[in-house]
Amino acid sequence: MCWRRVRHSRPAGSPRSRPPPAGAGDADGGLEIVLGAEDSNFTVAEDRATIASLIRRLTPREREIVRLRFEEDLTQAEIGEIVGLSQMHVSRVLRTAVEKLRGVAEAGSVH
Repeated sequence: MCWRRVRHSRPAGSPRSRPPPAGAGDADGGLEIVLGAEDSNFTVAEDRATIASLIRRLTPREREIVRLRFEEDLTQAEIGEIVGLSQMHVSRVLRTAVEKLRGVAEAGSVH
C-alpha cells in the first residue's frame, strides 16, 4: 500500500504526528506552556524523599533530637529535658548531626 494512500485515508480529527504551531489553540499561549510547567508538588515530594534519605544516616538519638528541634520547634533546653541531656550537649548533638547531613548532601551520596 502506498504511503500517500494511507496518509490521505486518515479519519478526520485523528491525531497529528507533530504539535500545532506556537500560538495556535489557547489564548494563553498554547499547549507548550502547559506541558512545560513545573509541578511544585513534585518538587516537595522530591525534597521529602531526599530529607528522609539523609535522616537515615543519623543515629536514633540524633534523629530524635533533630526531629524535636525542627519538627516540634522545641528549644535546646526543652529537648534536653525530654531526652535527659544538658542544653549544651543537645547543642553539640545538633551541630554534629547537621554537619553530618551537610557532608552527605554535598558529597551527592544521598540515596
